[in-house]
Amino acid sequence: MPQGYLGAGLQPIELPEHLIKSLGLSSPAGLMTVSVDEHASAGKAGLLIGDVLLEFAGQPVKRTESLRPLLAEAVGKTVTLRLLRGGALVGLEVTVAERQGRE
Repeated sequence: MPQGYLGAGLQPIELPEHLIKSLGLSSPAGLMTVSVDEHASAGKAGLLIGDVLLEFAGQPVKRTESLRPLLAEAVGKTVTLRLLRGGALVGLEVTVAERQGRE
């Protein structure tokens, strides 16, 4: 099975209680973007360092391990990312690439 690739470094974080309540979030956690390859899918879609990924194609993501199988199923497809950016919810469309070689 191919491996999906966004081109972003992600780190699990806990969200502050006030944000969870004020935005009506269903999960207390997400994946914060700590790096973005501007030439990869994430960079082309406009993902920014500091964005917090909450959902990938409608599926909540709290840990990088939960994102890997979702990426594999989405290779070559355009999906919606639900993000927390600057205290507001944002949606981004991204086309998932296939990982080439090894990291």
